[in-house]
Amino acid sequence: MEEEAIIESINQSNTQVLLVAFGSPRQECWLVNNIHRLNIDRGLAVGGLFDFASGRIPRAPEWLRKMEGEWLFRLMQEPREKWERYVLGNARFLYRTHCTQIDCE
Repeated sequence: MEEEAIIESINQSNTQVLLVAFGSPRQECWLVNNIHRLNIDRGLAVGGLFDFASGRIPRAPEWLRKMEGEWLFRLMQEPREKWERYVLGNARFLYRTHCTQIDCE
């Protein structure tokens, strides 16, 4: 019932771009399951965007961001929440991309 009211509210707002920040993978699943019911031009899953923009979750130091190590900073800040995603998930991704041969011809 609440979801119906939310979708109706979104549709009545005449928004063109919808930012969904439920956390992964919930936000992606919600968009996939509801995009056909939404009168929007674009739907974007933005994860922790609002947490960072509001300052609720601190960003990594500039030097670490330049080294593309913000994920390591986030892992140190939230080890329980990020262990599966960053340590196990990244290892799975690297294994799959390294061990899967793609023939583009």
